Amino acid sequence: MGKEPGVRNKPAISLCLIARDEAENLPRCLGSVRGLVDEIVVVDTGSTDRTVEVAEKHGARVERIDWPGDFSRARNVSLDLATGDWLLVLDADEELDHRDRERLRALVTDSARNGGPEGFLLRVINHLRPDDETPPEIHASLRLFRNSPGHRYTGSVHEQPQVGHPARTTIRVHHWGYLPDVYAGRRKAERNETLLLEALKTKPNDPYLLYSLAVHYYSTGRPEESRLTVARVMNRIEPSRHYHHRAVKLLALAEQKCGNAEEALRVLDWGLSVHAGFTDLLYLRARLRQEVGDLPGAVDDACQCLRQGDAPVVYDGHVGLGGRLALDLLAALLGSYPHRRGKVLMTLLDVAERAASSGDHDLAERAYNLGFGNVLSSAPRLRGKTRDAARRLVTRYVRYLKGRATTELRGGIEIAPWCEALVSRGRESLPASSVLPQLPLPAPGVQPSASTPAAAERPAPPAADGPAPDEAGTSLAEATGAASELPWPTVALCMIVRDEAVGLARSLRSIAPHVDEVIVVDTGSRDATREIAVEHGATVVEFPWNGDFSQARNAGLDRASSDWILVLDADEEFAPGHAALLKKLIAQDHEVEGFFLRVVDYLGNYPGVDQAANISFRLFRNRPEHRYRRAVHEQVTPVAVERDGKPTVKISDLVIRHYGYLNPVDRAKQRAGRNMALVTKDASDLDDPFSHFNLGSEYLKAGRLHEALEHYREAIRRVDSSLVYAAEARLRAAVTLALLGAHEDALVELAEAERSYPNYTDVYFLKGELLRAVGRLLEAKAAFERCLALGEAPVEYPTLLGVGSYRAATYLGDIWLDLGSPRAASAAYASALAAELRYVPAFLGRARALLVLLGEEARARFEAEIIPADGATPAVDLLVGYAWLSALRPDWALPYVLRARAGAELLPAEQREEGVAKAEALIGLTCFALARDEEAVGHLRAAGKEGPTGALVLSLLASSRGGEARVAAANLATGVRAPLLLAVVEEFGRLTNETEPGSGGADARGALNDLAALYSETPQTYIETAIDIISLAAARRHQALLEASLALMKPVDSLVPWVRLGLYYHKVGLVTMAIAELSDCLRRGVVDAEAAATLGECFLAKGRTHDAEQAFRQALTWNPRTWRAWVGLVDCLTERARVVAREALALFPGDEALREAAEEALRPDPSPGLSGETPT
Repeated sequence: MGKEPGVRNKPAISLCLIARDEAENLPRCLGSVRGLVDEIVVVDTGSTDRTVEVAEKHGARVERIDWPGDFSRARNVSLDLATGDWLLVLDADEELDHRDRERLRALVTDSARNGGPEGFLLRVINHLRPDDETPPEIHASLRLFRNSPGHRYTGSVHEQPQVGHPARTTIRVHHWGYLPDVYAGRRKAERNETLLLEALKTKPNDPYLLYSLAVHYYSTGRPEESRLTVARVMNRIEPSRHYHHRAVKLLALAEQKCGNAEEALRVLDWGLSVHAGFTDLLYLRARLRQEVGDLPGAVDDACQCLRQGDAPVVYDGHVGLGGRLALDLLAALLGSYPHRRGKVLMTLLDVAERAASSGDHDLAERAYNLGFGNVLSSAPRLRGKTRDAARRLVTRYVRYLKGRATTELRGGIEIAPWCEALVSRGRESLPASSVLPQLPLPAPGVQPSASTPAAAERPAPPAADGPAPDEAGTSLAEATGAASELPWPTVALCMIVRDEAVGLARSLRSIAPHVDEVIVVDTGSRDATREIAVEHGATVVEFPWNGDFSQARNAGLDRASSDWILVLDADEEFAPGHAALLKKLIAQDHEVEGFFLRVVDYLGNYPGVDQAANISFRLFRNRPEHRYRRAVHEQVTPVAVERDGKPTVKISDLVIRHYGYLNPVDRAKQRAGRNMALVTKDASDLDDPFSHFNLGSEYLKAGRLHEALEHYREAIRRVDSSLVYAAEARLRAAVTLALLGAHEDALVELAEAERSYPNYTDVYFLKGELLRAVGRLLEAKAAFERCLALGEAPVEYPTLLGVGSYRAATYLGDIWLDLGSPRAASAAYASALAAELRYVPAFLGRARALLVLLGEEARARFEAEIIPADGATPAVDLLVGYAWLSALRPDWALPYVLRARAGAELLPAEQREEGVAKAEALIGLTCFALARDEEAVGHLRAAGKEGPTGALVLSLLASSRGGEARVAAANLATGVRAPLLLAVVEEFGRLTNETEPGSGGADARGALNDLAALYSETPQTYIETAIDIISLAAARRHQALLEASLALMKPVDSLVPWVRLGLYYHKVGLVTMAIAELSDCLRRGVVDAEAAATLGECFLAKGRTHDAEQAFRQALTWNPRTWRAWVGLVDCLTERARVVAREALALFPGDEALREAAEEALRPDPSPGLSGETPT
């Protein structure tokens, strides 16, 4: 029930709402007041959907009632249940404007403290169309009032609360219920008409009911009934009533619809005598005067609309009738009535200046542009005062555009002070007194050498090539010194093998001379494994495989007679020089039970800079209790660590290289299925945290992400957080969440990891990757800077090498480029190369940064940095060529890759074949990008397995060799790529009429028809492969190839891949296609600041500065830190100012004020090298 509110510091607000089948709209409505209202009361009148569930989920108190046939009765039920001091009434298809939340709270708080009206009229904005072209209609509605028993609704429809003398406010409520599809879908019209007619039976002469019925007739397409109804009641509505002005407008509209234009004009003349400030009547009269041919009167009315502006708050009217729509009407009138120029120009100048001072730059720009257009079209006829008005308008237009460019430049610098493009423009364009950020950045051209600060101050990451100091463990130097006078212990090397003939010899050569016995347990080899082991002095133990790695390992341990056990796998070897230090290490401490060794895993296709590292318990005393447990991922560590109840292990600097995770090796061993079965068995038998961790890892490898996450979380819940794999479990859980698309949840997981493991560099590295993926660039930058401050992860943590040095510095460079700071990016890439010269992404980034900074001079600078004085090796030439190809400069890449091909012929025999193949592949890709298709085919075929199949197939299609393309797609491509390429071949043949009879077309058509099924099976893999193929076709700029490739996107139901394609089209210079793609995605609801900024750049490239400005402003609305949008906005306004200045000077060459403004506008820009754009 209602109550008389007491005065309190923060009066309570109750939201009261009636609903029926509003599950779709309720979240938007209730979300708009979350945290503002203290209570939500929802009266449900018979919903059959999830309305009640949704309301309760948002914390609402829900009261179910049968529909009483009367809106006021239903509303009053909600008011009776409310307990707040103030009542806020909304409908489910409405929402409170988020900008007015604090104002509403302040309004009721001030009224409670100081007294005030009993209620407030809010501005309800009725959105009539889903686009912005149809302006909304606004009316005042009593929606906020004190909770008093006397404040209750009356009226069965269009109900009104009985609150005396409410005050008007500008607080906005958006109403979406009049959108055509919503209104029609709810059948409001039939319901409202029934209720109104029922109410009129009891109150047949009620003016408001009759007015409401007339509104209903007009909105349902019955203007004659509307005219008769409102005319019947017009004289009985007092002009002071809040709906009198609307009744006048309705009568005029109805007369117009019925063909009575002259009568409609008489109604409007009378209405304006009563409501002179109601702009809607003036605008309607202008349109009617245009209709009856009174063009002078129409121009006068349109100008008066513009001078008046939109109707003041006391009137309910449409938005834009005193602004944009009046301008459009005036523009149409001036096309057929080119008179009264002086009055028109002064009106437009007044409107433009008023709009600019209020911040309505869209209206100001429209007014100036309309005036300037009229000046241009009528310049020879301008005389006297009209010519003076024209000069003033044009001069102020130039100053306005230049001033706006300056204002936007200041705003961009304030929000994005790191952006070198903005700061550079500021130094050139802003007054000398302006305070601009100073960026303490190295100049471009920092040489990647060991003398850079990065190399001098940051310790090098532990690597597979040699020992590194380890403060927490036992260094090699300490081991050597301490053990110089001690007797040497004996060591047994124990291995288990099966079909390891390829790697076993390498492994044994690295360690066999430094141990006393070698025991190799063979579990069923069918190759030369046993013979190789014997050749290296091993004792071979036959052990039939029984599905348990621990039992196999323990069989070898049982045969060992030495003091110590060393465990190695056949796909491992000791780093050079490390095996010789083995006995010196273990001789130093008689109390130590064992040592963790550093295992460096090579990743990717070849042993190189991509390495991960972890510690593994591989060296321990030969005791009966030191035996392995678990069927897979077998462990001996727990037994040794628990001996005598105290820690008895140390971490060593000795490094083992592991080759088993290289892609060719991993594929050959086919471990996934085997390991999954064994880990599942362990988890079933042991049910401990480590088993769940291992099972999660196997599920992650298999792509079964939900199951992986479940087991990682179980491991985290149960594990002792001090154990090493607990940290890795957190990290892998975050990776799994990210792969599931739950980036925010992944960041929450990483935040917990930060608290528990503050020195674990990999946590911050992954955090940086995720933050960059979701566009939070400044936070990502901070994360990578934290990585560099920490350095490489402590030795006890599993880590990806480089996360504390070259990888983090490279990612930091990428982010600096994303932020528009190529100098900072260049310095970061140089820092990365100082730490690791072999890291290819740093080379590629450095080339991109130099291209942005130096343009055409970048090629010579990059060559001077990268190529040694004594000439390039084939590997260096390939790297430089690859860098320029990745930067979309295939013309620069070609000389380097051709030279690399020639140099590869001179390589040693064991390297020659691979070197030639890589060079051929890169030459083929470069020729393809340069549209030299026949050459591309030859080189890609010569590359063999090194050549990308997609490029070969597309090259063959571009060379009109469809049959060969089909064969290549069918025989060379693997996985998802094969059917996708076959589908492209089929579609290309259809588009070009080149399908060859009997050449497999039926199979290709089958592939095309099966795309939907293929997409549903592996959507992410499908999308990535399809985008890769389409990107190749786009880079080739072959229309038919691109159209054929785009057929792959038919089953894709997400807009995100289309946005990626639009961004890539822009990158390769397909501006028209980029505009089409990005415009379509944004129009269909994609919210992406980068896409909007890119669309703006495309419009700007086409000279469509107005469209570009809109796109840039949309980008800044979504993300104010989008530096490219700031730069583009400044460029738009600057270019427009120049165009206007040039044309104005031609019209008025002797005007000194104009000349001064024009010279300021025509001042040259700073060097385009900092624009953020890559020259193409």
